[in-house]
Amino acid sequence: MESLQDSIVEIDPEHLNTRSEGYGEAYTQKLLENVDSHQGLILMAYDDANTCIGCIAGTIETNDEREAYEMRAFTRGIVIELFVSPQARGQGI
Repeated sequence: MESLQDSIVEIDPEHLNTRSEGYGEAYTQKLLENVDSHQGLILMAYDDANTCIGCIAGTIETNDEREAYEMRAFTRGIVIELFVSPQARGQGI
């Protein structure tokens, strides 16, 4: 997760994003809670050396009680994170 945030920091044209100490652990905990509470899934990609080179995380969303009065029932998947390490990009992962 720290590599993901480092990539975001690198491409931020306004330099608003940062990565503070403890970010990876705190963000991972938040992500796991979000995935767990929304019927989600996290998939990891590993290279031949068993190094994690990417991940995708997603959740399932359905309309809530209030929305049931306003629209048809729905279920949709939402990708909340997608990251491929820079050295693995373009490799067909």
